[in-house]
Amino acid sequence: MAEDNTPVSLEVLPHVSHELVEFLKEKYPLAGFMNVENERQLWLYKGAVEVVQFLEGVHKAQINR
Repeated sequence: MAEDNTPVSLEVLPHVSHELVEFLKEKYPLAGFMNVENERQLWLYKGAVEVVQFLEGVHKAQINR
């Protein structure tokens, strides 16, 4: 199965730290980070599903504190 390199725009929730974004940029070197009109977005090319699942888990963990 060929790797899907279609860009995925992921709106990063405000509570997600700069450190987490830097970690994701290191883990997924093809991902780019940009600010668009005060909306933080992460453009993912590799591992998009895993990152989405990870951020959803972070979000749920913080809500359930």
